[in-house]
Amino acid sequence: MSDLHFFYGCWQFSVCLFAFVALMAIWWHIGRRQNDFGQVWLALSVLCWSFSGGVEVYYAHFDSGNNSLNGLRSILSLFNSLFILLALPWFRYIPKRIEALVKSQHWQTFVGVPFLLLLLLTISEL
Repeated sequence: MSDLHFFYGCWQFSVCLFAFVALMAIWWHIGRRQNDFGQVWLALSVLCWSFSGGVEVYYAHFDSGNNSLNGLRSILSLFNSLFILLALPWFRYIPKRIEALVKSQHWQTFVGVPFLLLLLLTISEL
């Protein structure tokens, strides 16, 4: 099973790292001029999955039920969700029923406080 985790981790790491670099290159040439940082948040969320692949590679020779591995996966998944939610205000087409909430000045607080609570809970479980 460790060979499968190693193979999967290598592919996840390399493909997601390439996607991160590509998204940042596109942002650098187009989005930066338009002052659009939504793509940066999305690129950071993809980078979290790249790190997750790196964690898979590192822990490939350990038991897959390892608490450290599962904890790091959870933390990286939390950061992935955080970055996607931070990208939402930059989207052009947001459903009308949630647009006021997403575009409000308090959106970062609505996203950040639960993220911090869940992060602390996850770290305490490790």
